[in-house]
Amino acid sequence: MSDRMNIKEPKPFKLVLDEERNFILDMNAYAAIEQEYKKQGLGIDEALDEFMDGSPTAIRLFLWAGLIHEDEDLTVQDIGKMLGPGSMREFAKSVNGVLSQSLPKADDTKN
Repeated sequence: MSDRMNIKEPKPFKLVLDEERNFILDMNAYAAIEQEYKKQGLGIDEALDEFMDGSPTAIRLFLWAGLIHEDEDLTVQDIGKMLGPGSMREFAKSVNGVLSQSLPKADDTKN
């Protein structure tokens, strides 16, 4: 498993999409992301790299994974319908902030 999977305790973050929602990148969210990427023969490292590169597919997937704890019927396509190109960038910045808090720094993985 990747060194990046050594995550810290997740903290919820409020997002307003169609309604106010609690976004959280917990282990279930990371597992959901990994499952989707494994379908393509890829892993969590590629998912993180694509997110950081600004891939709309990755941004939409990360948002979905962080919200399904509240609504298991929510789909990736539902998330896409809630986002426009401008709002996608804003939500990506928010998710990036959550990612930077939940993933260990390089020094943390050496222990």
